[in-house]
Amino acid sequence: MTRIVSLSLLGGLMMASLAATPAAAQSCVGNRNMCDALSALEQARASLQRADSNKGGHRAQAIRSVDQAIRQVRNGIRYSNGSPTYPGRPDRPDRPR
Repeated sequence: MTRIVSLSLLGGLMMASLAATPAAAQSCVGNRNMCDALSALEQARASLQRADSNKGGHRAQAIRSVDQAIRQVRNGIRYSNGSPTYPGRPDRPDRPR
């Protein structure tokens, strides 16, 4: 009984996290490594935000670098998915629009 409740709670949490970011969840199909990288970058950013001081400006620069990396990964996922809203997206005969 406890195991069923635990599995139900886990399933509910998983569904809630997917509902919070439906576009992100859908974009991970075929992009598992990019989505894993995005998750790791988001966790790294949160850790940097929790750091207790700026470390001579290096913490702030690291946050800016992680933010740039997050943008690049998201752009890569959108490009891979053939997003027509991808900025500067070149024609790709290998992928349907």
